[in-house]
Amino acid sequence: MYYRVSSNEQTLGASLDVQEERLRKYCNQMGYNIIDNIPYREDESAKTFEKRPVIQGIMNYIRKNKSRVNKLLFLQWDRYSRDIISASENLKELLKLGVEPNAIEAPLDFNSDTWPLLLGVHIGSAQCDNIKRSKATMDGIHGTLAKGKCANKTPRRI
Repeated sequence: MYYRVSSNEQTLGASLDVQEERLRKYCNQMGYNIIDNIPYREDESAKTFEKRPVIQGIMNYIRKNKSRVNKLLFLQWDRYSRDIISASENLKELLKLGVEPNAIEAPLDFNSDTWPLLLGVHIGSAQCDNIKRSKATMDGIHGTLAKGKCANKTPRRI
């Protein structure tokens, strides 16, 4: 199992607990064994797999225990990644290691010839959302600055 936040604000809510609960319930229903001796809760936001210590730990475990792991499950594809290029690289390695990564709420059939298209739709739409939010944030900052206002947090009085 793997679950994570995509923004630091989500660490304050129940997002991680909800993801864990749903993943555990799904694994129990499917009769999957959960490997509990590795961490799977990523509670810091990072855009690339290289900057996520938990997924790196999972990948290292998989590399060292190739025959023990056959699935890496997460709730939705945007929990796995919001960047199509880094997701493709990681997914390629997982498949090469014989591990099927999949979202329990939008599973892909890796035996189908359409899975690359569907993967692109799931992760590509999350990446588009990130780009739109970033652009809107930058536009708001520039607009605020153009009005001569402070775009940062209100200065503290000492």
